[in-house]
Amino acid sequence: MSQESVGKGKHPNSLKALEPTKWKKGFKPPGAGRPKGTPDYKSVFNKYLKTKRMTKLPDGSTEPREILEGIVLSALAKATNGDVRAMQFVFERTFGKEADKVELTGRDGNPLEIDHGRRLSEAEQRLIEAFGSGQGSIVPPSTED
Repeated sequence: MSQESVGKGKHPNSLKALEPTKWKKGFKPPGAGRPKGTPDYKSVFNKYLKTKRMTKLPDGSTEPREILEGIVLSALAKATNGDVRAMQFVFERTFGKEADKVELTGRDGNPLEIDHGRRLSEAEQRLIEAFGSGQGSIVPPSTED
């Protein structure tokens, strides 16, 4: 082996050895990404969901309806027949998901103590206590011209 083929940066897979084969700045290799003019999934789904097909209605009859409307009717039918997951689906889509309730407490269920890295002055402590008890209020300074 010659001295030139051994050493730091000389291995065929090292970054230094690959430097000369890098693409130039701004070069975009062919086939990178979605080709222009190709519809994205959302537009394909929307187009398909708006197409009409024969849908069985809750009264037993069939008539042409949009696929999306058929899905909604199916969920409502299942929910009215007692399907709990369908009920949850309908309620969440109609009224929104219930917010998760998170309660933060300190040791032994006491209020959470936060250390800001410095001690509060007596005036700051009195302000916090006044607002915490509902006795404090903010009065904007008067502007005298």
